[in-house]
Amino acid sequence: MDKVPYRHYRDARQKAEAAEQRKWSSDENGWQTAKKENTIEFYNKYLKLYPKGKYAYRAKKNIIDIRVNKALENNPGELPSINQISYNDSGICNISITNDTIHKLTVLYSSKLYSYEFTISAGKTKTVSLRAGDYRVVASVTAPNVIDFAGSEKIRGGMASVRFYIKDPFMPDISIHDIVKYIP
Repeated sequence: MDKVPYRHYRDARQKAEAAEQRKWSSDENGWQTAKKENTIEFYNKYLKLYPKGKYAYRAKKNIIDIRVNKALENNPGELPSINQISYNDSGICNISITNDTIHKLTVLYSSKLYSYEFTISAGKTKTVSLRAGDYRVVASVTAPNVIDFAGSEKIRGGMASVRFYIKDPFMPDISIHDIVKYIP
């Protein structure tokens, strides 16, 4: 701004602000802006402006997909295997997810068509329903120095279960129930 005459930049700030407002002025414009940038921040801005917008589901799905992609890039730990209890042709699987840690657990399921996010409190089990398909899965806890766990799962119709716990290389597998036994 010190190198060019005032007349060349005096309206630049207002023009930039007007252009930014146009990007978010409608549901359609906001979605196109978020999709073009393809970042969690831009999808969140879209959802903040249009929480019930035409593309709200897709914005939430894209946020989960980006989070899963980032976790898979960061050399995650091995995901515990799902235990298929029964099969059926319903196309829906009811999965009991057990959080056998002392931390809040977040599990992300990402597929081509559907993405889901579930949080499970410490020591609790939550049953969720997922459509059958191939998923990339990420599990993380709210604890320092604990890496995310990630992998792939083929979800089939029926019932299944999975148990998440933290494995310490210097200790045997320990569950929240074992820890509670030793708390005075």
